Amino acid sequence: MIKLLIVDDDNIVRLGISSILDQYPEFEVIHSCATGEEAIDYLSQPNDINVVILDLNMPGIGGYETTRRLHIKYPALPIVILTVTKSESLPQHLLKAGATAYMTKGCEPDELKLAITKANNKKNHISQELALAMALSLQSFDKSPFEQLTEREMQIIVMTLHGMKSVDIAETIHVSPKTVCTHRTRAFEKLNIESDMDLFHLALQYNLIEK
Repeated sequence: MIKLLIVDDDNIVRLGISSILDQYPEFEVIHSCATGEEAIDYLSQPNDINVVILDLNMPGIGGYETTRRLHIKYPALPIVILTVTKSESLPQHLLKAGATAYMTKGCEPDELKLAITKANNKKNHISQELALAMALSLQSFDKSPFEQLTEREMQIIVMTLHGMKSVDIAETIHVSPKTVCTHRTRAFEKLNIESDMDLFHLALQYNLIEK
């Protein structure tokens, strides 16, 4: 039996995921949380969770930072990202941050089952839709500029796109505001942009955020 923790800020989505996974006798949804902070607190107590299913776009520290913190504290705990974000750039960054699988919410239930099962066996999986897009991007001259960012730069860019200010990002990831600004400036230089509006348009172009 693979015991699961679902982390998503949308209660309807949490119930929907639970309902889908209840179809499979090898899965048991033990608990669900609305934020990364709640998940971290829950996992700090005695539990028998085998796999975490985690959304990216949540209030508070968000899915990216939650992934990083959980991986540091529980490096053997598999994390399956389940998100609406279909960027070809994000999966590689999330896998580096500690995720085991990256799935889009449009995936078929059986593929989600496969991803969870593989994650439980410490094997990586990326949704078929994104894996194909990533493969095509390798053959294209129009590669995502976000691929060149470091893990920390990408994390700060994602938080910026979610409306967080530099001082809030600094507090969330436990660095100084000056450090955040340095990473942000370097990321902007790599992306060849000058403003948050430029970032927003570029993120739309490369599916880092939803239209």
